This record gives sequence, C-alpha cells and structure tokens, in this order.
Amino acid sequence: MTFIDTIEIVCPSCEKKALFFCERRNVKYHRSTEGEVRCRHCGYINASFSFTNEHYYYQVSVGDRKVYAKSLENLMFIRNYFFERRRLNDDPDYDFPKTFYQYRDEIVRKIDKIVQEEQKK
Repeated sequence: MTFIDTIEIVCPSCEKKALFFCERRNVKYHRSTEGEVRCRHCGYINASFSFTNEHYYYQVSVGDRKVYAKSLENLMFIRNYFFERRRLNDDPDYDFPKTFYQYRDEIVRKIDKIVQEEQKK
C-alpha cells in the first residue's frame, strides 16, 4: 500500500519553507526520494525533485550528526521525547543514536530556539 507523505523542506529557489510530496511505501520510514516540491512563497514547482537529508527545513546539529524533522509537529515530538528523557529500547528502527542521548539538553534548547523563531513568522 502506498501513501503520500509531506515533508517541509528548504525551497531550492527562495530558501524559505516549501513542501515536498513523495510516496511512502509502508508505515515505517521508507519514503521515495523522488517527488514534487511546491513553494507558496515564490511559486516554485518541481515535479521531479530528488530529495536528500540536507533539504529538511528542520535540522538540529548534535555533535557531528543531525536530527531531522519532517514538520514542526514532528520537531515538537522529538523535543518532548528528549525533554521527558524517554528512550525507545524495544525497536531499534525508531531509536536515536547514543550520541543524541548524551546531548538531550542541547537538543531541547536548540529546538526551543527554532520554535521561538517559527512563532515570530
């Protein structure tokens, strides 16, 4: 079964928030890297866009790695996950690298800053 997934990305044209639409093949994280981009700010449309992690609009640097979120809602889930000091030990596909747990407070601070900036827009 296939679903359409939406990811908030940096517009390749104006560098503001745009939407990337792609197929998701199942309930886990297996998204197509090919899809369509639409930007409501500059009107950019690309029906054959190749997505990479660097396109995510929401990125948080953690040591030499990054946390990526597909939407503000997803970013808030990640923030609360680390703020509440949770850990998903039962399913490694949904767990974070060990480094991220060592930087929990930093991740929460950085996400709070991103959210504050979003609220100003």
